[in-house]
Formats: sequence, C-alpha cells, structure tokens
Amino acid sequence: MTITNPLVVKDAPQFTVLAYTRDVTFAEIPSLAGEILPKIFDFVNSKLDTSISGPAIFQYGPSEKPDHMNLIIAIPVLSKEGLTVDSDEFQLQQLPPQKVVSIEYAGSMANIAQAWEQFYKLATEANLSFECGNGREIYTIWIDFDSPDNRTELQIFLNE
Repeated sequence: MTITNPLVVKDAPQFTVLAYTRDVTFAEIPSLAGEILPKIFDFVNSKLDTSISGPAIFQYGPSEKPDHMNLIIAIPVLSKEGLTVDSDEFQLQQLPPQKVVSIEYAGSMANIAQAWEQFYKLATEANLSFECGNGREIYTIWIDFDSPDNRTELQIFLNE
C-alpha cells in the first residue's frame, strides 16, 4: 500500500454523472462494483446521447441502516441540454462542488481500506474538520482489482 503524495486541500468541481445508488456494507462493494460497472459503462456507450468525461467515481455517505453506507457508483458524462435517462437502474445526477482533502493511493483494491485508515489519520493530525465516511474514490488509473499499478484519488469531504 502506497500513499504517493502529501495531503492536498482543494475545491473539487461539480460532476454530471450517470449513477447507481444503493446502501451497502463494506464487504458488498467489490461484488457490486463487478456487477454494476460493466452495465453502467455499456449504458453510457449505447443508450446516452453523450460521452464519458472522466474516470469512475465511488462516492460514500451516511446510511440510516446500521453498518451500511450510501454508495453512489458514478461515471462522469458530458452535460448537455435535454440529456435524459430512461432507466429504473441508473439516474442522471449532479455531484455538487465540494471542498475536499485528497491524497493519491497506488495499489490494489485489497489494501484500499488500510489506505483510507492512514488517510483519515493524516487528515485528523492536520486538524481538518470532516465527518468520517463522507468521501469518494476517483479511479484515475484502473488496471484491475489486484493491480499494484492502480491509482486512486481518495477524497474526504471537508466541513465548510
């Protein structure tokens, strides 16, 4: 597991995304991702009158269910007037701009939980104000689940 850069505080932009949303446990994420990502990419490429504008995003937030989190699996798309989605499974959403602290993680998904733990520790030591569990992963370089060459930008949402 490798954290490849120091903490960076920045204003993350708004994203227009095709999204799949569900409350999940941490253990459910890998199998759900394997099921949903091919479908969502296929939907964008075959059924939307737009194109992909960035790497896949997994956004995490609180859930009302115990031991669950709200997960948004999202593919950024080019926004255009009149763009609509006809699907019971996917929605067009705006992920709002957000002040974040970010760090790059290099490595497989098997070790990403440890990277998050280290990241939260660094953010706490830097006296940043945030709610644990509100953040996202942006898969800037994706090879496969086990690749040590994956690059993932981890972002924690900061309190304003």
